[in-house]
Amino acid sequence: MENVYVADTNLFFECKRLEELPWSELSTDNVVIALIKPVLGEIDAHKKDNGRTGRRAKEISKRIREMLGAHVLEAVIQETSPRVVLRLMSIVQPSPELATSLDYSINDDRIVGTAYAISKTETFATVTVLTHDSVAASTALGLGVPFYIIPESWRRPPEDTTEAKRIKELEKELTTYKAQEPVISIENVTEEVMSVNVVRRVALKLNPSEIDHLIDKLKIRHPQKKDFSAPDTELSPDGTTIFYEQPSAEVVTKYSSESYPEWIKTCRSLFEALHENRLESETDVTLTFGIKNNGTRPALNMRVSFEAVGDVHFCRFEAELDESEERRDDEVPVKSDPISQLPKPPVAPEVRRIITRPTPVSNGVDIAALKAPVINIANSELEKAKLAIMGSLATDTLDMLNMQSAFDNVYGKGALSDLARGVGPMSEILKIARGNAFGHKSLIDSITVTRPKIMDHLSIQEFPIVEKHNPEAFYYEKWPDGKPIKNGSLKCDRFRHQGDEELFDIDVVFPDEGDVSGAIRCTVVAENLTKPKELLVSVSRKVENYSLMCIANDMVERCEG
Repeated sequence: MENVYVADTNLFFECKRLEELPWSELSTDNVVIALIKPVLGEIDAHKKDNGRTGRRAKEISKRIREMLGAHVLEAVIQETSPRVVLRLMSIVQPSPELATSLDYSINDDRIVGTAYAISKTETFATVTVLTHDSVAASTALGLGVPFYIIPESWRRPPEDTTEAKRIKELEKELTTYKAQEPVISIENVTEEVMSVNVVRRVALKLNPSEIDHLIDKLKIRHPQKKDFSAPDTELSPDGTTIFYEQPSAEVVTKYSSESYPEWIKTCRSLFEALHENRLESETDVTLTFGIKNNGTRPALNMRVSFEAVGDVHFCRFEAELDESEERRDDEVPVKSDPISQLPKPPVAPEVRRIITRPTPVSNGVDIAALKAPVINIANSELEKAKLAIMGSLATDTLDMLNMQSAFDNVYGKGALSDLARGVGPMSEILKIARGNAFGHKSLIDSITVTRPKIMDHLSIQEFPIVEKHNPEAFYYEKWPDGKPIKNGSLKCDRFRHQGDEELFDIDVVFPDEGDVSGAIRCTVVAENLTKPKELLVSVSRKVENYSLMCIANDMVERCEG
Protein backbone atom coordinates (compact mmCIF):
# COMPACT_ATOMS: atom_id res chain seq x y z
CA MET A 1 0.00 0.00 0.00
CA GLU A 2 0.99 3.61 -0.48
CA ASN A 3 2.09 6.14 2.14
CA VAL A 4 0.46 9.54 1.63
CA TYR A 5 2.14 12.77 2.75
CA VAL A 6 -0.11 15.84 2.72
CA ALA A 7 2.42 18.66 2.16
CA ASP A 8 2.02 22.33 2.90
CA THR A 9 3.61 25.05 0.78
CA ASN A 10 6.93 24.80 2.70
CA LEU A 11 7.79 21.67 0.70
CA PHE A 12 7.32 23.50 -2.60
CA PHE A 13 8.60 26.99 -1.76
CA GLU A 14 11.36 26.56 0.84
CA CYS A 15 12.85 23.14 0.11
CA LYS A 16 15.13 21.85 -2.62
CA ARG A 17 13.53 20.60 -5.81
CA LEU A 18 11.49 17.43 -5.38
CA GLU A 19 13.97 15.38 -7.44
CA GLU A 20 16.82 16.39 -5.10
CA LEU A 21 15.23 15.35 -1.77
CA PRO A 22 16.24 12.17 0.12
CA TRP A 23 12.83 10.43 0.10
CA SER A 24 14.29 7.28 1.63
CA GLU A 25 14.30 9.16 4.94
CA LEU A 26 10.45 9.06 4.89
CA SER A 27 9.81 5.47 3.88
CA THR A 28 11.09 2.52 1.95
CA ASP A 29 7.63 1.89 0.46
CA ASN A 30 5.86 3.91 -2.22
CA VAL A 31 5.40 7.58 -1.36
CA VAL A 32 2.54 9.82 -2.57
CA ILE A 33 2.90 13.61 -2.26
CA ALA A 34 -0.70 14.88 -2.06
CA LEU A 35 -1.45 18.25 -3.69
CA ILE A 36 -4.70 19.41 -1.99
CA LYS A 37 -6.91 22.40 -2.72
CA PRO A 38 -5.61 24.84 -0.02
CA VAL A 39 -2.01 24.35 -1.23
CA LEU A 40 -2.95 24.77 -4.90
CA GLY A 41 -4.60 28.05 -4.01
CA GLU A 42 -1.46 29.38 -2.29
CA ILE A 43 0.68 28.34 -5.27
CA ASP A 44 -1.56 30.27 -7.66
CA ALA A 45 -1.49 33.28 -5.36
CA HIS A 46 2.32 33.48 -5.38
CA LYS A 47 2.87 33.18 -9.14
CA LYS A 48 2.90 36.95 -9.48
CA ASP A 49 5.66 37.45 -6.85
CA ASN A 50 9.08 38.67 -8.06
CA GLY A 51 11.24 36.83 -5.52
CA ARG A 52 12.37 33.26 -5.45
CA THR A 53 9.01 32.18 -3.97
CA GLY A 54 7.33 33.51 -7.11
CA ARG A 55 9.84 31.69 -9.31
CA ARG A 56 9.27 28.44 -7.47
CA ALA A 57 5.45 28.89 -7.64
CA LYS A 58 5.72 29.27 -11.42
CA GLU A 59 7.77 26.07 -11.67
CA ILE A 60 5.18 24.07 -9.69
CA SER A 61 2.32 25.61 -11.69
CA LYS A 62 4.03 24.61 -14.93
CA ARG A 63 4.31 21.01 -13.76
CA ILE A 64 0.60 20.98 -12.72
CA ARG A 65 -0.44 22.36 -16.12
CA GLU A 66 1.57 19.63 -17.85
CA MET A 67 -0.30 17.00 -15.78
CA LEU A 68 -3.64 18.56 -16.60
CA GLY A 69 -2.71 18.86 -20.25
CA ALA A 70 -1.91 15.15 -20.33
CA HIS A 71 -5.15 14.35 -18.43
CA VAL A 72 -3.24 12.56 -15.65
CA LEU A 73 -3.53 13.06 -11.91
CA GLU A 74 0.07 12.26 -11.00
CA ALA A 75 3.70 12.76 -12.09
CA VAL A 76 6.60 10.48 -11.19
CA ILE A 77 9.28 12.20 -9.11
CA GLN A 78 11.46 9.15 -8.46
CA GLU A 79 11.08 5.66 -9.90
CA THR A 80 12.68 3.52 -7.20
CA SER A 81 14.07 3.37 -3.67
CA PRO A 82 11.33 4.40 -2.96
CA ARG A 83 8.96 5.20 -5.79
CA VAL A 84 7.67 8.79 -5.34
CA VAL A 85 4.76 10.43 -7.19
CA LEU A 86 3.12 13.85 -7.05
CA ARG A 87 -0.67 13.37 -7.05
CA LEU A 88 -3.51 15.89 -7.48
CA MET A 89 -6.12 15.38 -4.71
CA SER A 90 -7.98 18.70 -4.96
CA ILE A 91 -11.47 17.16 -4.67
CA VAL A 92 -10.92 16.01 -1.09
CA GLN A 93 -12.59 18.35 1.40
CA PRO A 94 -11.66 18.93 5.04
CA SER A 95 -13.38 16.48 7.44
CA PRO A 96 -16.69 17.80 8.86
CA GLU A 97 -15.98 15.90 12.09
CA LEU A 98 -13.28 18.44 12.97
CA ALA A 99 -15.23 21.51 11.97
CA THR A 100 -15.91 22.38 15.60
CA SER A 101 -12.23 21.97 16.52
CA LEU A 102 -10.67 23.68 13.50
CA ASP A 103 -11.13 27.00 11.75
CA TYR A 104 -11.28 26.10 8.08
CA SER A 105 -10.78 29.72 7.10
CA ILE A 106 -7.13 29.16 8.12
CA ASN A 107 -5.06 27.22 5.58
CA ASP A 108 -3.07 25.25 8.20
CA ASP A 109 -6.33 24.01 9.77
CA ARG A 110 -7.74 23.12 6.35
CA ILE A 111 -4.58 21.07 5.59
CA VAL A 112 -4.87 19.15 8.87
CA GLY A 113 -8.64 18.60 8.32
CA THR A 114 -8.04 17.36 4.75
CA ALA A 115 -5.30 14.94 5.91
CA TYR A 116 -7.74 13.57 8.52
CA ALA A 117 -10.42 13.09 5.84
CA ILE A 118 -7.98 11.17 3.55
CA SER A 119 -7.02 8.87 6.41
CA LYS A 120 -10.67 7.88 6.91
CA THR A 121 -10.87 6.39 3.39
CA GLU A 122 -8.71 3.49 4.63
CA THR A 123 -7.18 3.03 1.16
CA PHE A 124 -3.61 4.04 2.17
CA ALA A 125 -1.12 2.53 4.59
CA THR A 126 -0.47 5.85 6.32
CA VAL A 127 -1.53 9.47 5.96
CA THR A 128 0.88 12.09 7.36
CA VAL A 129 0.99 15.87 7.40
CA LEU A 130 4.33 17.00 5.91
CA THR A 131 5.14 20.49 7.18
CA HIS A 132 7.79 22.84 8.46
CA ASP A 133 5.22 25.01 10.24
CA SER A 134 5.06 24.57 14.01
CA VAL A 135 1.39 25.78 14.11
CA ALA A 136 0.26 23.07 11.68
CA ALA A 137 2.34 20.45 13.46
CA SER A 138 0.94 21.35 16.90
CA THR A 139 -2.64 21.32 15.54
CA ALA A 140 -2.11 17.84 14.08
CA LEU A 141 -0.58 16.64 17.34
CA GLY A 142 -3.61 17.87 19.33
CA LEU A 143 -6.04 16.00 17.06
CA GLY A 144 -4.01 12.80 16.85
CA VAL A 145 -3.17 13.26 13.15
CA PRO A 146 0.33 11.93 12.23
CA PHE A 147 2.82 14.60 11.07
CA TYR A 148 6.46 14.81 9.91
CA ILE A 149 8.59 17.92 10.42
CA ILE A 150 10.62 18.71 7.30
CA PRO A 151 14.38 18.48 8.22
CA GLU A 152 16.58 21.52 7.90
CA SER A 153 18.78 19.62 5.45
CA TRP A 154 15.85 19.58 3.01
CA ARG A 155 15.58 23.34 2.95
CA ARG A 156 17.45 25.32 0.35
CA PRO A 157 19.97 27.99 1.46
CA PRO A 158 18.46 31.35 2.43
CA GLU A 159 18.14 33.91 -0.30
CA ASP A 160 21.09 36.23 -0.70
CA THR A 161 20.82 39.73 0.65
CA THR A 162 21.44 42.74 -1.57
CA GLU A 163 24.99 42.94 -0.22
CA ALA A 164 25.61 39.25 -0.83
CA LYS A 165 24.32 39.57 -4.37
CA ARG A 166 26.65 42.50 -4.96
CA ILE A 167 29.59 40.48 -3.65
CA LYS A 168 28.76 37.65 -6.01
CA GLU A 169 28.58 40.04 -8.92
CA LEU A 170 31.97 41.49 -8.03
CA GLU A 171 33.45 38.00 -7.65
CA LYS A 172 32.10 37.13 -11.06
CA GLU A 173 33.69 40.24 -12.55
CA LEU A 174 36.97 39.42 -10.82
CA THR A 175 36.89 35.89 -12.21
CA THR A 176 36.35 37.31 -15.67
CA TYR A 177 39.26 39.73 -15.19
CA LYS A 178 41.54 37.00 -13.89
CA ALA A 179 40.75 34.87 -16.90
CA GLN A 180 42.64 37.48 -18.92
CA GLU A 181 45.72 37.26 -16.65
CA PRO A 182 48.68 34.93 -16.85
CA VAL A 183 48.27 31.77 -14.75
CA ILE A 184 51.54 31.29 -12.91
CA SER A 185 52.43 28.00 -11.22
CA ILE A 186 55.44 27.40 -8.95
CA GLU A 187 56.56 23.88 -8.07
CA ASN A 188 59.43 22.36 -6.15
CA VAL A 189 61.00 20.13 -8.81
CA THR A 190 64.11 19.26 -6.79
CA GLU A 191 65.46 15.79 -7.59
CA GLU A 192 64.03 13.08 -5.35
CA VAL A 193 67.52 11.96 -4.29
CA MET A 194 68.18 15.45 -2.95
CA SER A 195 67.30 15.70 0.74
CA VAL A 196 66.28 19.05 2.19
CA ASN A 197 66.92 17.76 5.73
CA VAL A 198 70.64 17.04 6.03
CA VAL A 199 73.03 15.98 8.81
CA ARG A 200 76.51 17.23 9.73
CA ARG A 201 78.67 14.82 11.76
CA VAL A 202 81.18 16.38 14.15
CA ALA A 203 83.94 14.36 15.83
CA LEU A 204 84.14 14.73 19.61
CA LYS A 205 87.49 15.65 21.11
CA LEU A 206 88.96 12.85 23.21
CA ASN A 207 88.78 13.71 26.89
CA PRO A 208 91.85 13.36 29.18
CA SER A 209 90.71 10.07 30.72
CA GLU A 210 90.23 8.52 27.27
CA ILE A 211 93.69 9.68 26.21
CA ASP A 212 95.25 8.27 29.42
CA HIS A 213 93.60 4.93 28.70
CA LEU A 214 94.98 4.90 25.13
CA ILE A 215 98.49 5.81 26.34
CA ASP A 216 98.36 2.97 28.89
CA LYS A 217 97.42 0.54 26.12
CA LEU A 218 100.25 1.90 23.99
CA LYS A 219 102.76 1.41 26.81
CA ILE A 220 101.57 -2.16 27.31
CA ARG A 221 101.91 -2.86 23.60
CA HIS A 222 105.33 -1.17 23.38
CA PRO A 223 106.83 -1.05 26.91
CA GLN A 224 109.95 0.98 27.65
CA LYS A 225 113.04 -1.21 27.91
CA LYS A 226 114.88 -0.81 31.21
CA ASP A 227 117.23 -3.80 31.47
CA PHE A 228 120.45 -3.31 29.47
CA SER A 229 122.70 -5.78 31.40
CA ALA A 230 124.97 -8.02 29.32
CA PRO A 231 125.04 -11.84 29.65
CA ASP A 232 128.22 -13.63 30.73
CA THR A 233 130.93 -14.51 28.16
CA GLU A 234 130.41 -17.82 26.37
CA LEU A 235 133.27 -20.17 25.33
CA SER A 236 132.70 -22.96 22.79
CA PRO A 237 134.68 -26.24 22.64
CA ASP A 238 136.18 -25.22 19.27
CA GLY A 239 137.73 -22.18 20.88
CA THR A 240 135.09 -19.66 19.70
CA THR A 241 134.45 -16.93 22.27
CA ILE A 242 131.21 -14.86 22.43
CA PHE A 243 131.42 -11.58 24.32
CA TYR A 244 128.42 -9.33 25.22
CA GLU A 245 128.94 -5.59 25.41
CA GLN A 246 126.46 -3.29 27.15
CA PRO A 247 125.27 -0.13 25.33
CA SER A 248 126.97 3.00 26.50
CA ALA A 249 125.47 4.97 29.35
CA GLU A 250 125.01 7.91 27.00
CA VAL A 251 122.93 5.87 24.53
CA VAL A 252 120.84 4.36 27.31
CA THR A 253 120.21 7.77 28.86
CA LYS A 254 119.15 9.25 25.53
CA TYR A 255 116.68 6.42 24.97
CA SER A 256 115.26 6.42 28.50
CA SER A 257 115.14 10.17 29.05
CA GLU A 258 114.52 11.51 25.55
CA SER A 259 113.46 9.12 22.78
CA TYR A 260 110.82 7.06 24.57
CA PRO A 261 109.25 9.95 26.58
CA GLU A 262 109.20 12.11 23.45
CA TRP A 263 107.44 9.31 21.54
CA ILE A 264 104.79 9.03 24.28
CA LYS A 265 104.40 12.81 24.28
CA THR A 266 103.98 12.87 20.49
CA CYS A 267 101.34 10.14 20.62
CA ARG A 268 99.46 12.04 23.32
CA SER A 269 99.51 15.19 21.21
CA LEU A 270 98.17 13.25 18.23
CA PHE A 271 95.31 11.88 20.32
CA GLU A 272 94.51 15.39 21.55
CA ALA A 273 94.29 16.62 17.94
CA LEU A 274 92.60 13.52 16.55
CA HIS A 275 89.27 15.33 16.06
CA GLU A 276 90.78 17.95 13.79
CA ASN A 277 89.91 17.76 10.06
CA ARG A 278 87.31 15.07 10.75
CA LEU A 279 84.22 17.18 10.15
CA GLU A 280 81.77 15.29 7.92
CA SER A 281 79.93 18.18 6.31
CA GLU A 282 76.32 17.91 5.28
CA THR A 283 75.53 17.16 1.65
CA ASP A 284 74.92 20.18 -0.55
CA VAL A 285 71.28 21.22 -0.80
CA THR A 286 70.26 22.66 -4.15
CA LEU A 287 66.58 23.50 -4.52
CA THR A 288 65.08 23.67 -8.00
CA PHE A 289 62.00 25.83 -8.49
CA GLY A 290 59.98 25.28 -11.66
CA ILE A 291 57.89 28.26 -12.86
CA LYS A 292 55.44 28.09 -15.73
CA ASN A 293 52.78 30.30 -17.28
CA ASN A 294 49.71 28.13 -17.94
CA GLY A 295 47.47 31.04 -18.91
CA THR A 296 46.60 32.67 -22.21
CA ARG A 297 48.53 35.92 -21.67
CA PRO A 298 52.25 36.60 -21.14
CA ALA A 299 53.29 37.95 -17.73
CA LEU A 300 54.54 41.50 -18.16
CA ASN A 301 57.51 42.87 -16.18
CA MET A 302 57.61 39.70 -14.12
CA ARG A 303 59.92 39.47 -11.12
CA VAL A 304 60.93 36.18 -9.46
CA SER A 305 62.14 36.83 -5.91
CA PHE A 306 63.82 34.43 -3.49
CA GLU A 307 64.01 34.97 0.26
CA ALA A 308 65.88 32.95 2.89
CA VAL A 309 63.71 32.55 5.97
CA GLY A 310 65.35 31.71 9.30
CA ASP A 311 69.05 31.10 9.93
CA VAL A 312 69.91 30.09 6.37
CA HIS A 313 71.24 31.91 3.33
CA PHE A 314 71.36 30.98 -0.33
CA CYS A 315 73.42 31.69 -3.41
CA ARG A 316 73.19 31.05 -7.10
CA PHE A 317 75.63 29.09 -9.23
CA GLU A 318 78.76 31.03 -10.12
CA ALA A 319 79.08 32.07 -13.74
CA GLU A 320 81.95 30.65 -15.77
CA LEU A 321 85.12 32.63 -15.12
CA ASP A 322 87.42 34.02 -17.81
CA GLU A 323 90.98 32.74 -17.94
CA SER A 324 92.14 35.98 -16.31
CA GLU A 325 89.70 35.46 -13.44
CA GLU A 326 90.40 31.80 -12.77
CA ARG A 327 91.71 31.07 -9.33
CA ARG A 328 95.31 29.98 -9.21
CA ASP A 329 96.17 26.63 -7.66
CA ASP A 330 98.23 28.34 -4.94
CA GLU A 331 95.14 30.32 -3.90
CA VAL A 332 93.05 27.19 -3.26
CA PRO A 333 93.09 26.39 0.46
CA VAL A 334 94.71 23.03 1.14
CA LYS A 335 92.88 20.88 3.64
CA SER A 336 95.07 18.66 5.80
CA ASP A 337 94.32 14.96 6.00
CA PRO A 338 93.05 13.67 9.34
CA ILE A 339 95.49 11.84 11.60
CA SER A 340 95.35 8.15 10.74
CA GLN A 341 98.38 6.48 12.33
CA LEU A 342 100.89 6.78 15.16
CA PRO A 343 104.67 7.02 14.77
CA LYS A 344 106.73 3.92 15.39
CA PRO A 345 108.21 3.58 18.88
CA PRO A 346 111.94 4.30 19.23
CA VAL A 347 114.33 1.37 18.93
CA ALA A 348 115.80 0.48 22.32
CA PRO A 349 119.61 0.15 22.61
CA GLU A 350 120.75 -3.46 22.21
CA VAL A 351 123.55 -5.41 23.89
CA ARG A 352 126.34 -5.92 21.36
CA ARG A 353 127.33 -9.52 20.61
CA ILE A 354 131.03 -10.06 19.66
CA ILE A 355 132.29 -13.40 18.32
CA THR A 356 136.03 -14.32 18.07
CA ARG A 357 137.35 -17.52 16.52
CA PRO A 358 140.89 -19.05 16.82
CA THR A 359 143.29 -18.54 13.80
CA PRO A 360 143.75 -21.86 11.82
CA VAL A 361 147.34 -23.21 11.13
CA SER A 362 148.38 -23.00 7.37
CA ASN A 363 150.78 -25.38 5.44
CA GLY A 364 151.65 -22.75 2.72
CA VAL A 365 150.15 -21.70 -0.56
CA ASP A 366 151.44 -22.07 -4.18
CA ILE A 367 151.68 -18.47 -5.45
CA ALA A 368 151.58 -19.60 -9.08
CA ALA A 369 148.33 -21.45 -8.48
CA LEU A 370 146.76 -18.26 -7.08
CA LYS A 371 147.94 -16.04 -9.95
CA ALA A 372 146.97 -18.33 -12.83
CA PRO A 373 143.17 -17.99 -12.51
CA VAL A 374 143.42 -14.22 -12.26
CA ILE A 375 145.55 -13.98 -15.41
CA ASN A 376 143.26 -16.33 -17.30
CA ILE A 377 140.20 -14.32 -16.28
CA ALA A 378 141.80 -11.04 -17.34
CA ASN A 379 142.85 -12.45 -20.74
CA SER A 380 139.37 -13.83 -21.30
CA GLU A 381 137.71 -10.44 -20.62
CA LEU A 382 140.13 -8.59 -22.90
CA GLU A 383 139.42 -11.02 -25.70
CA LYS A 384 135.68 -10.40 -25.39
CA ALA A 385 136.11 -6.59 -25.52
CA LYS A 386 138.36 -6.90 -28.58
CA LEU A 387 135.83 -8.97 -30.45
CA ALA A 388 133.01 -6.47 -29.63
CA ILE A 389 135.02 -3.52 -30.93
CA MET A 390 135.97 -5.33 -34.13
CA GLY A 391 132.36 -6.27 -34.73
CA SER A 392 131.21 -2.65 -34.38
CA LEU A 393 133.91 -1.39 -36.75
CA ALA A 394 133.00 -4.00 -39.30
CA THR A 395 129.36 -2.92 -39.28
CA ASP A 396 130.24 0.79 -39.78
CA THR A 397 132.69 -0.02 -42.57
CA LEU A 398 130.09 -2.07 -44.41
CA ASP A 399 127.58 0.82 -44.22
CA MET A 400 130.13 3.30 -45.63
CA LEU A 401 130.99 0.99 -48.55
CA ASN A 402 127.31 0.56 -49.41
CA MET A 403 126.79 4.38 -49.44
CA GLN A 404 129.88 4.94 -51.68
CA SER A 405 128.67 2.31 -54.12
CA ALA A 406 125.24 3.93 -54.41
CA PHE A 407 126.75 7.43 -54.97
CA ASP A 408 129.18 6.15 -57.64
CA ASN A 409 126.31 4.44 -59.49
CA VAL A 410 124.50 7.80 -59.86
CA TYR A 411 127.35 10.31 -60.39
CA GLY A 412 130.15 8.08 -61.68
CA LYS A 413 132.92 6.07 -60.03
CA GLY A 414 135.03 8.09 -57.58
CA ALA A 415 132.46 10.94 -57.36
CA LEU A 416 132.08 10.64 -53.59
CA SER A 417 135.87 10.73 -53.09
CA ASP A 418 136.21 13.83 -55.34
CA LEU A 419 133.41 15.59 -53.43
CA ALA A 420 135.15 14.92 -50.15
CA ARG A 421 138.47 16.43 -51.50
CA GLY A 422 136.68 19.50 -53.05
CA VAL A 423 137.41 18.61 -56.71
CA GLY A 424 135.29 17.39 -59.61
CA PRO A 425 131.96 18.55 -61.09
CA MET A 426 129.90 17.84 -57.98
CA SER A 427 132.11 20.13 -55.94
CA GLU A 428 131.66 23.00 -58.46
CA ILE A 429 127.86 22.61 -58.41
CA LEU A 430 127.87 22.81 -54.63
CA LYS A 431 129.93 26.06 -54.70
CA ILE A 432 127.49 27.71 -57.20
CA ALA A 433 124.49 26.71 -55.05
CA ARG A 434 126.08 28.26 -51.97
CA GLY A 435 126.78 31.52 -53.86
CA ASN A 436 123.19 31.82 -55.06
CA ALA A 437 121.84 31.33 -51.57
CA PHE A 438 124.10 34.14 -50.25
CA GLY A 439 123.06 36.51 -53.04
CA HIS A 440 119.36 35.83 -52.49
CA LYS A 441 119.70 36.65 -48.80
CA SER A 442 121.57 39.93 -49.58
CA LEU A 443 118.87 41.00 -52.02
CA ILE A 444 116.15 40.50 -49.46
CA ASP A 445 118.11 42.41 -46.82
CA SER A 446 118.73 45.37 -49.17
CA ILE A 447 115.04 45.79 -50.15
CA THR A 448 113.60 46.77 -46.78
CA VAL A 449 110.23 48.57 -46.58
CA THR A 450 110.31 51.38 -44.09
CA ARG A 451 107.65 50.75 -41.42
CA PRO A 452 106.06 53.79 -39.80
CA LYS A 453 107.02 54.07 -36.16
CA ILE A 454 103.39 54.62 -35.21
CA MET A 455 102.68 51.05 -36.23
CA ASP A 456 104.86 49.89 -33.34
CA HIS A 457 102.43 51.47 -30.87
CA LEU A 458 99.18 50.36 -32.48
CA SER A 459 97.43 47.21 -31.36
CA ILE A 460 94.13 45.72 -32.26
CA GLN A 461 91.56 47.06 -29.82
CA GLU A 462 89.28 44.31 -28.50
CA PHE A 463 85.82 45.67 -27.94
CA PRO A 464 83.45 43.66 -25.72
CA ILE A 465 80.50 42.14 -27.49
CA VAL A 466 77.34 43.67 -26.05
CA GLU A 467 74.60 41.05 -25.81
CA LYS A 468 71.28 42.23 -27.18
CA HIS A 469 68.56 42.48 -24.55
CA ASN A 470 66.14 39.57 -24.82
CA PRO A 471 62.69 40.58 -23.47
CA GLU A 472 61.82 36.93 -22.83
CA ALA A 473 64.99 36.11 -20.87
CA PHE A 474 65.57 36.41 -17.12
CA TYR A 475 68.22 38.84 -15.82
CA TYR A 476 69.63 38.99 -12.29
CA GLU A 477 68.98 42.11 -10.22
CA LYS A 478 71.90 42.96 -7.89
CA TRP A 479 72.59 39.31 -7.22
CA PRO A 480 76.35 38.61 -6.93
CA ASP A 481 77.74 35.27 -8.06
CA GLY A 482 78.51 32.74 -5.35
CA LYS A 483 77.90 35.12 -2.44
CA PRO A 484 75.51 33.98 0.34
CA ILE A 485 72.57 36.39 0.55
CA LYS A 486 69.13 36.61 2.17
CA ASN A 487 67.24 38.12 -0.79
CA GLY A 488 67.70 37.95 -4.55
CA SER A 489 65.56 38.38 -7.64
CA LEU A 490 65.41 38.06 -11.41
CA LYS A 491 63.33 40.01 -13.90
CA CYS A 492 61.77 39.18 -17.26
CA ASP A 493 59.98 41.66 -19.53
CA ARG A 494 57.61 39.11 -21.09
CA PHE A 495 57.23 35.64 -19.61
CA ARG A 496 55.60 33.66 -22.38
CA HIS A 497 52.42 31.63 -21.82
CA GLN A 498 52.15 27.94 -22.68
CA GLY A 499 55.94 27.75 -22.95
CA ASP A 500 58.50 25.49 -21.33
CA GLU A 501 58.93 25.44 -17.57
CA GLU A 502 61.65 27.81 -16.37
CA LEU A 503 63.97 26.23 -13.78
CA PHE A 504 65.82 28.15 -11.06
CA ASP A 505 68.52 26.42 -8.99
CA ILE A 506 69.18 27.79 -5.50
CA ASP A 507 72.11 26.62 -3.33
CA VAL A 508 71.17 26.63 0.36
CA VAL A 509 73.95 27.82 2.69
CA PHE A 510 73.86 26.75 6.35
CA PRO A 511 75.79 28.48 9.17
CA ASP A 512 78.97 26.91 10.52
CA GLU A 513 77.58 25.59 13.81
CA GLY A 514 74.44 24.27 15.45
CA ASP A 515 71.11 22.81 14.39
CA VAL A 516 69.38 25.01 11.83
CA SER A 517 65.89 25.14 10.35
CA GLY A 518 64.65 27.59 7.77
CA ALA A 519 63.01 27.88 4.39
CA ILE A 520 63.41 29.36 0.92
CA ARG A 521 60.44 31.40 -0.27
CA CYS A 522 59.87 31.94 -3.99
CA THR A 523 57.49 34.76 -4.96
CA VAL A 524 56.34 35.75 -8.44
CA VAL A 525 54.81 39.18 -9.18
CA ALA A 526 53.91 40.76 -12.50
CA GLU A 527 52.36 43.92 -13.82
CA ASN A 528 49.26 42.08 -15.02
CA LEU A 529 49.05 39.57 -12.16
CA THR A 530 46.43 40.49 -9.53
CA LYS A 531 47.75 38.29 -6.72
CA PRO A 532 51.40 37.27 -6.23
CA LYS A 533 52.18 33.56 -6.46
CA GLU A 534 54.27 32.06 -3.67
CA LEU A 535 55.89 28.76 -2.66
CA LEU A 536 57.75 28.02 0.60
CA VAL A 537 60.18 25.07 0.81
CA SER A 538 61.48 24.13 4.26
CA VAL A 539 65.09 23.04 4.84
CA SER A 540 67.04 21.95 7.92
CA ARG A 541 70.49 20.85 9.08
CA LYS A 542 71.07 18.73 12.18
CA VAL A 543 74.43 18.32 13.90
CA GLU A 544 75.36 14.87 15.23
CA ASN A 545 78.45 14.18 17.35
CA TYR A 546 80.37 10.91 17.15
CA SER A 547 83.15 9.36 19.27
CA LEU A 548 86.68 8.70 18.01
CA MET A 549 87.54 5.93 20.47
CA CYS A 550 87.11 3.19 17.86
CA ILE A 551 89.50 4.96 15.49
CA ALA A 552 91.98 5.68 18.30
CA ASN A 553 91.97 2.04 19.49
CA ASP A 554 92.55 0.88 15.93
CA MET A 555 95.53 3.24 15.64
CA VAL A 556 97.02 1.68 18.81
CA GLU A 557 96.53 -1.83 17.42
CA ARG A 558 98.17 -0.88 14.11
CA CYS A 559 101.18 0.77 15.74
CA GLU A 560 104.10 -1.58 15.04
CA GLY A 561 107.56 -1.38 16.52
